[in-house]
Order: sequence, then structure tokens, then C-alpha cells
Amino acid sequence: MGKRAAAARNPKPSAPPAETGLNIEGLDTPRGIVSTGATMEGYIKVLETYCRDAEKRLEILSGMPDGIGLALFTTQVHALKSASASIGASEISRMAAELEEAGKNGDTDFIGKNLAAFRENLSGLVGRIKPALAEYAHSGENVTNPGESGPAFRETLSRLRDALEAEDIGEANGILDEIANISLDRDMARALSSVSDHMLVSELKEAALIVDDLLRDM
Repeated sequence: MGKRAAAARNPKPSAPPAETGLNIEGLDTPRGIVSTGATMEGYIKVLETYCRDAEKRLEILSGMPDGIGLALFTTQVHALKSASASIGASEISRMAAELEEAGKNGDTDFIGKNLAAFRENLSGLVGRIKPALAEYAHSGENVTNPGESGPAFRETLSRLRDALEAEDIGEANGILDEIANISLDRDMARALSSVSDHMLVSELKEAALIVDDLLRDM
């Protein structure tokens, strides 16, 4: 899809930042920040989204692939492969890629032998990310400045919509970083969390439709 185009418009630095203040086993945080094109605060939001998404997919994968079939199994592990690579979880991404290939080839023997280990590793990563994020949030490093201006916020949403339409992931992440500093009501926060969820798995059209609805209701 548009990842290559987005990358061309937003060239990545040759080396990731050396220190982030967030150290999680199994997660290359500096590489994840570079890969997502986000600031540290934007990356925190990506990790929060990743944990929510992974927990949902772990539940689905608990009965796979016999429960709902190889096609959906392959879709689930493909999404986890991409999302894990983007946050810097290379080992989880590698395992998901092997399971995806097995799903495409109908290799249920490989899936049967390796799915439990994959689920355990993914669950373990999520279990390490969540408390680390909580600790980071209370460390004093994550400071926001609440406040919302109606016309200005609408313009920000419009820019987000344009970035999604252009498949410019780096720009869209930057705008979400801006929005993270604005005090929002619960419904708006939930809608933008859903936008972030879709972006994490490269569903940019779906994300754009949510922003369209928000703009239409303003």
C-alpha cells in the first residue's frame, strides 16, 4: 500500500536516538520511534494502541486456526507481524511472519507446534510494555498542556484527514502528537484512539473515514 510512498516523503534518520528513558525487554525503543516516524510521546501512544490490539488478537488466536479457519488466522498474524515490526519488536514480528507463511501454505503442523510459543511471547511483551508505560507516565517526563479551541481543533483534524488521504504516516503521527496535548471529551478521545488503532495496522482509509465523521459532526 502507501508505506513506501510515505517513507519517501518522510526520510528516516540513519541512526535511532541513543536514549529514550523507556527500556523494555524484547523492544528496540529507539528503532520503534524511527520506524513509526513519531516523537517519544507519539511512540507512547503507538505502544498503548499496540497493547490493546495485541490483546484482542491474542483472544482470537486462542482457538486458531481450527476455530475460524486459516484465512482469518493468516490475517491476524499478518497484522501482528507488521505492528510488531513498527514498534521495534523484531522477534515477535519474525515469529508472526513464520506463522503467516505457514497459514498461507496450509501448514497446520507448523502452526500447531509454534502458535503457543508465539502467544506466550506476545503476551509477555504486552505484559512488560503496560507497566513500563505506567511508570513512564508517572516519571514526570510526559507532560501535556490541556486546552481546546474549536476552530483550531477542526483545522487540526482537517490536516489529519489530508495526511491520511495522502498516506503520509509520518505527518499523521505528528498531528496525533499535537492532539495528545489537547483536552478532549470521552467520545472524541475514543474516536481518535480508533484512528490510531487503524493506523497501526496500515488501515489508513478506515482511519480517514473516522476523521470524516468527526469533522461532519463538528
